[in-house]
Amino acid sequence: MVKRVLAGMVVLAFAVGSAAMVAPLFFLRPEAHRAAPTRLRIPAIGLDAPIDQVGATAGGALEMPANAGHLGWYRRGVRPGQPGDAVLAGLMRRDGAIPLDRLADLRAGDRIEVGLSDGTSLAFQVAGAGPYPANRQPADLFATGGPPRLSLVASVGPSPAGAAGPARIVVEATLRQAG
Repeated sequence: MVKRVLAGMVVLAFAVGSAAMVAPLFFLRPEAHRAAPTRLRIPAIGLDAPIDQVGATAGGALEMPANAGHLGWYRRGVRPGQPGDAVLAGLMRRDGAIPLDRLADLRAGDRIEVGLSDGTSLAFQVAGAGPYPANRQPADLFATGGPPRLSLVASVGPSPAGAAGPARIVVEATLRQAG
């Protein structure tokens, strides 16, 4: 009887000790348990597009999704809704054929909705937008700390009749609510 009680105490102590070692890891990195973005909706410009997970090229540049009708989320970066800057990117041609073609039409206060793989969604509000040359970007793009933000980066791809304009447009938005 004593051996059974001691054996039970050892098992219980091991279970409690193991849980104590694992629990801090969960609380230190809650973003590892957040759902991935799967869809972007921007009612003001009629955008509703799927989001693919992308990485970086061998040269360190952000990959673009294989399908020009999709957006890319940098999977090694911040997840939407977590502290820092979640980055979604895609192409822009300005002919209305792909999702980010009207990105420059966004204004401060416009709503951006990010659908997540767990069926929930997050709402962001446009804080600002601006053109950037190919060799520059906002200083805090890809930031891993601070308030939750979302950056939409549109790289200008081949356009009809060689239309001129900035190399990129970046829209920055702040988290409004979870839904």
